[in-house]
Amino acid sequence: MVGEREIMIENITVIVTILMLLATGIYVYYTKQLLEETIKLREVETSPFIGAHLDISSGLSSIIIKNIGKSPAYNLNIHFDEDVLKAIRKDMFRAYEANISYFGVEQHIEIPFHTESLFDKDIKVSFTYQSKEGNEYDENISLGLQSLSAMNISYPSLAYEKTLNDISKGIKELKK
Repeated sequence: MVGEREIMIENITVIVTILMLLATGIYVYYTKQLLEETIKLREVETSPFIGAHLDISSGLSSIIIKNIGKSPAYNLNIHFDEDVLKAIRKDMFRAYEANISYFGVEQHIEIPFHTESLFDKDIKVSFTYQSKEGNEYDENISLGLQSLSAMNISYPSLAYEKTLNDISKGIKELKK
């Protein structure tokens, strides 16, 4: 009888040990998953993120480039398609041709452009930049004025630009 009891205790011990081993394995698996998610979250929380959008509300059309991340961006390079470069006011673009060595959190650049020349085209903007840790990022964004027209947004900049052009022509004629 003592032998049967010892065998039963050993069997229970083996079963409990196997269950503990399975529970430990599951715990290790979920701990690893949690660690990976924590690393991703930390990277997002400490990385720059450069975004772009169109602003047509101020009477002038502009491309707004902004660091919406939670860390500064370094060595920011902004690249536009040829169509966009032609539409950007030449006197305003010189400032954006160079590499921007530091682009702080919430810092933004406003680049005015002529709406008429880009109304039916996608505005393609690409960025390359680095984080403080040296991680490199490459973003490609496509913005389109035609998508805004589907939302029944008016384009006051078209009227303002035409009015300003008319005023400019009138002043030139007066100077003659």
